[in-house]
Amino acid sequence: MPLEFDAASLKKAFKEVPKLLSTSIKFGYEQIGDDFEEAMSKRFEGSLTGPWKRQTASDRLANRTGNLRRSQRQTVTGSNLDNLRLRATIGNALTAPYAAIQEEGGTVRPKKAGGFLTIPMPDNLTPAGRTKVTRPRSDPSIFVLRTKGKAFLVRKSASGDGLEFLFLLKKQVKIPARLGFGETWTSPEFKQSIQRRLQERVDKALRVAGLL
Repeated sequence: MPLEFDAASLKKAFKEVPKLLSTSIKFGYEQIGDDFEEAMSKRFEGSLTGPWKRQTASDRLANRTGNLRRSQRQTVTGSNLDNLRLRATIGNALTAPYAAIQEEGGTVRPKKAGGFLTIPMPDNLTPAGRTKVTRPRSDPSIFVLRTKGKAFLVRKSASGDGLEFLFLLKKQVKIPARLGFGETWTSPEFKQSIQRRLQERVDKALRVAGLL
């Protein structure tokens, strides 16, 4: 990503106070990492609504469990201007292995041939969006109900006068590319934020050294 700076101040800092500049720029990288995490938080503003709990904004993620959002990491390494690096990541194999498909889009299918994906239904979600029943096979009262060309895992309600629809069964689910990790980083708005942060750090180094 090409960046623009005050060439005169940058050249002076490189020449007069390279070590101080390195320290200042490293702190700037940490600020940029924090800014990026805050910018990414906007990607999780989708909401769940309607009888099927669909998201109101297809380009946003509903923050159901919070695992993906909490998996964001920004790490700054290096000690001088030659090797300073900022690495931003999201997702991990343990709690958020689905980050890649949310970023790139794709089709999710059951791991076992002939199986089904289990999509949590409103009856099976807490007000915070967490799944109540996570292992339907462990509950013998749950059974398959087929209606209008769809299949569901259901059980009798606690009152006994109705059914709780726990899961929608599907052979596959198409996931749109909507995480926006790379898109957020390369956006014009974030580019301006990076430029502002780094120019501030260049100027800070010069002020500390009494050169500005």
